[in-house]
Amino acid sequence: MAVRLEKAFGTPAREWLMRQLDYELAEVMRRAKKIKVEPFQPTTTECRGNDERR
Repeated sequence: MAVRLEKAFGTPAREWLMRQLDYELAEVMRRAKKIKVEPFQPTTTECRGNDERR
């Protein structure tokens, strides 16, 4: 869609994509207080990272 808008209006597709991203982020931030997420608690295995695979 951004490419079509670029061709129609001569505005770079990147600008259209950034406008859409800004809009979507603003919508989420507007409702952010309602979002419930538990903090991530890594296990001992996850803290070691890739050391086990070597």
